[in-house]
Amino acid sequence: MRALPTRRTVWALLTVLTVAVLAVFSLPLTQVTAFPPDTSLPPEKQALEERYARDRATARQTPKDHQQGPPPQTPGQRPLRPRGLIEHGQAPFSSQDVVVRNQWQDEVNGAWVHVYAGALAGDPEQGMVVVVTESADGMLGTAHRYPTPNQSGAVRIVKAEGTTLVLVAPGGPPFTFDVQSGTFGQAVPGNGNR
Repeated sequence: MRALPTRRTVWALLTVLTVAVLAVFSLPLTQVTAFPPDTSLPPEKQALEERYARDRATARQTPKDHQQGPPPQTPGQRPLRPRGLIEHGQAPFSSQDVVVRNQWQDEVNGAWVHVYAGALAGDPEQGMVVVVTESADGMLGTAHRYPTPNQSGAVRIVKAEGTTLVLVAPGGPPFTFDVQSGTFGQAVPGNGNR
């Protein structure tokens, strides 16, 4: 019957194996080359390859800056964000509910207000405006939905004057939406609404 190795023998073997693995992985990467230099390249390309190799070697030796992400903000400082009309963006609700054509956002009375213009996904002729207010801590509130008075298709915001937005739909005249009251109105003709 063969004797089992002792604990001391097992620990000694594990120690030797660990030291060997660490020694292999601690070799400088500059000493290991994956491919020998290709001397069959034209001189211009050979010079480029040599420059790239020097750049890689320099990069390996340069200390890394481990700070990631945006610079820290001072207390009370709000992140910069676009104001006004935004042609592309992600709405905080499903496109299976409302298909958004564009949006408008701005700070109104100390809170960020997001207005999304488009149409109902299930009824593309029914224009829809969705207003979402963001609290001071960045949490989005309830989405308030406002169907357009006319079923003229998906609406698009074309102009903003303060908190009054001018909307157009393919099958009707321009009209306005007051963000603060949530009401629709008539656009002033000849006022650059289109």
